[in-house]
Amino acid sequence: MKTKIFRIIEMYKSQLESAKKNPELAKKYLNTKIQVKKARLLSKINYTPKITGIVSAKLEVTQNCNSKCVTCNFWKINTLMNEEPIDQEKLSFEEFKKVIDQLNELKCQSLQLIGGETLLYKRITELIEYATKKGMKSNIVTNGLLMTEETAEKIVNSGLHSIVFSIDAKDPELNNKIRGVSKAFELQTKAIQLINKYDKNNKIHKSINCTVSVHNAHVLNEIIDIAHELNIKEVSYIFLSTYSKEIKNLTDKMFGKPTGSLEFMTSPSLIPKDIKKLKEQKELILKKAKKYNINIKGQFLTGKIYDLVNAVKRDKNLFCMLPFKFILVDVYGYAYPCDMLRYKLGNIREKSLKKMFLSNEFKEFSKIYINNYKYIEICKYCPLYCPV
Repeated sequence: MKTKIFRIIEMYKSQLESAKKNPELAKKYLNTKIQVKKARLLSKINYTPKITGIVSAKLEVTQNCNSKCVTCNFWKINTLMNEEPIDQEKLSFEEFKKVIDQLNELKCQSLQLIGGETLLYKRITELIEYATKKGMKSNIVTNGLLMTEETAEKIVNSGLHSIVFSIDAKDPELNNKIRGVSKAFELQTKAIQLINKYDKNNKIHKSINCTVSVHNAHVLNEIIDIAHELNIKEVSYIFLSTYSKEIKNLTDKMFGKPTGSLEFMTSPSLIPKDIKKLKEQKELILKKAKKYNINIKGQFLTGKIYDLVNAVKRDKNLFCMLPFKFILVDVYGYAYPCDMLRYKLGNIREKSLKKMFLSNEFKEFSKIYINNYKYIEICKYCPLYCPV
């Protein structure tokens, strides 16, 4: 009971701080929440929330990756939705700009450019610059392997708002084993140093993301040491999501089309099960974070460890509003209302994002989602710490 109260307090504290920093964003968030409340009450008469704008979006610039992480499927599969390759053209640079234009029309405030590995897309800094000119806060996640002096300087000068570096262990040998790349640790830490070098005024928000697995569960606290040494003030700990094909098929059946992403179908054997060890690591993490004034994000702080070791992340009593204030566009132009629920709303080559939110596809998705939220199996395993 105390844990649940703590989680709720932390959630509202976070929301209050966000509201103070950006009143307009808070207003849009509350309006969306009101719409969803109305939707749940009126779902029986086919009411659909009216989406007048979105808070954030993700734009996938590539599905290729130059890491071979043991905790990830990305580099093993052809696409996130199909086991066979897609015979279709990827979006061009001009089409990516068109997506950003449409997001701007929807008053999107935050844009994450994602991969695969984002730096594999050669014109990534040009896209960041374009999004910045449109008034969006852009951010990227990178493994850092391709970072050079030239790339770091371009990134810093592009107007990027935040960058997340993926590192899984302080010990180079262990980190490289997890990442599947020799010299990964050396290249990753160098990438952070290069960004710090050119970001002299510390304009870019920098953080480290660590994926928790059986391989590093005993040394998680050491990521705080790396952050301190490299002048990083935020660390996120992400627990793996692993669901079976059976759960994916159940979700697909509920929505009447392929919906579950293959990205999250990793092996359950990767999830650490030693609760005592994880609790010890959590205490060390919080102690070090306080000492070095480092912010900790992710379910490791607020989640129940028992649930985390069973790959369950979501409290079914908390309604996730992400699909009503977010959009993801993949490298082929398909749009989805959620990372986990990749329910195709359409393709930007055929229909604008605004029209997708007014479409029958979105109405059908909303109806199923609102009426069955507690029973959507895939959502139980969501690793994304989105606001509810």
